[in-house]
Amino acid sequence: MDFWSAKVFLTIRETCIYLKYKDDLLGETSKKGAISMSTRRFGLTALAMMLMLLLNGHTYALVSGDSTNSLLPEERTLQTREEAIRLVVEDILSGDISGKAIYMVESPIPEGTIVRGWRADVQTLVMPYKKGWFFFIDDHRMANWEHPCRYVFMDYEAKEYQVLPATSPPTVLERSVSAEGETVEKHLKLEEIEESIRLRPEEEKTGEIEEEESGELFGQMIKYSPTGRVILISGGYDVYNNYPRYLKDLRHYYVTLTRYGYTDDQIDVLYADGSSADLDCDGDNDIDGNARKTTVQAAFNLLPAGLDYLNVFVTDHGGTDSGPDGAQYGDSRIWLWNQEWITDVEMASLISSRSPQCASYVLEQCYSGGFIDDLLTTADKVTVYAACRGDEYSWACDTEGDFDEFSYHFTNALRWAKPSGSSTAQQICQDGAAVDADA
Repeated sequence: MDFWSAKVFLTIRETCIYLKYKDDLLGETSKKGAISMSTRRFGLTALAMMLMLLLNGHTYALVSGDSTNSLLPEERTLQTREEAIRLVVEDILSGDISGKAIYMVESPIPEGTIVRGWRADVQTLVMPYKKGWFFFIDDHRMANWEHPCRYVFMDYEAKEYQVLPATSPPTVLERSVSAEGETVEKHLKLEEIEESIRLRPEEEKTGEIEEEESGELFGQMIKYSPTGRVILISGGYDVYNNYPRYLKDLRHYYVTLTRYGYTDDQIDVLYADGSSADLDCDGDNDIDGNARKTTVQAAFNLLPAGLDYLNVFVTDHGGTDSGPDGAQYGDSRIWLWNQEWITDVEMASLISSRSPQCASYVLEQCYSGGFIDDLLTTADKVTVYAACRGDEYSWACDTEGDFDEFSYHFTNALRWAKPSGSSTAQQICQDGAAVDADA
């Protein structure tokens, strides 16, 4: 054994330095290794040790038993899934999970991973830590989107996190460049972490029917006309956010229209990706097309000019663009299929170009009240029924079952029937007798 090797051997034996390969102790820290030791017993010896180890081609982490200047944090913690969840619930939410839902990606994601929300222009974020957990907190579980929520990035190796406000679920995890030099993008798969948090929201729902005058209002909630037309729209944004209750809302309203005398030929149903569905249980497909923007535009453009009556029903997610001061609200939007949307101004312009004599609108989506001022200019006689104001979000039923709150009660009033939340398609089709359209 040469002099330096002997010196290193004695140093290690006398001071009980602990050697361990890098991957066991430091996880994904630098492969150059780290050396930490008490300096009161070492001078050039420490340097000799480092040189010898590096020359031997090994990468070690050395930590002395009594060191207080370790390169490792004093309380270094590799966060387990359970520890990360506990930190979200206890620290970020202060133990209050009422009305909320918490989701997480099943395994840690690497630094640089991009997380995008529905509004990529304002909701594109990047994992700031070398490796970390990603959580999504829905602060209003029973509300339709968009509404306040939070993205949480948590460091995998320490109890450090960032909480960022958002208004929609995250949809995509994207690595900017893959090992092959190509962009990699995949849909974000979120796992709900606590079944027990399926609690009803405690917030007061402020949804209401709003009417504003623009010319003459007619009082009927729905009007039958043998030459009238009805358009039903439900986009759902994508397959992951197209809630089953939207199809149930459509069925409830569609069957009600038939009770008033409307035929299949008078009703256009634009739903999600256009998948077929028999809404009135007569054995025929009642879906006329998908709910992409071009399809919706075509449906309005094909309306007869000057038709005597138009009814539009929407059950969907909605959004809004806030003004520069954060308090003024501009264009409201309906989220359609394939992550597309149509604004209040666009929809009103399409309808106005057909010059209907009478029009009524039933809008379930969040921020639906923002459509009122524009839609009131679309016909000589107009009524607009909205689930909420232009600065509010709408809700699913809290006790009535798998419907949306506003459209469920509104349609019940039209139909004089109240299906239960667990009603099957056949039961919804059978409930309620024919309605006197002149009542």
